[in-house]
Amino acid sequence: MIELGQGVPSDIKDLAEAIQRFEFVREIHERNNTLEVWVKPQEDAFATLFQKVGNGNYPVQAIHYMRPSLEEVFIRHTGHKIRGD
Repeated sequence: MIELGQGVPSDIKDLAEAIQRFEFVREIHERNNTLEVWVKPQEDAFATLFQKVGNGNYPVQAIHYMRPSLEEVFIRHTGHKIRGD
């Protein structure tokens, strides 16, 4: 998962549309001027997104790359948390 912290809210939809076109992008969620980008495993996904953001003149304030936890993956696929015994 890659988070892009957007500086200007009006540009966030344009940025989402621009990066949605990449084959490795699974889905994008917009939350509080931040795009949460779920990507398929691909070595150059981060570099490709970084280049697109830089070339597109999008005022991004931060970029974070994170591997989702096992619980996040479980919630994503099942819609609920793992329950303890």
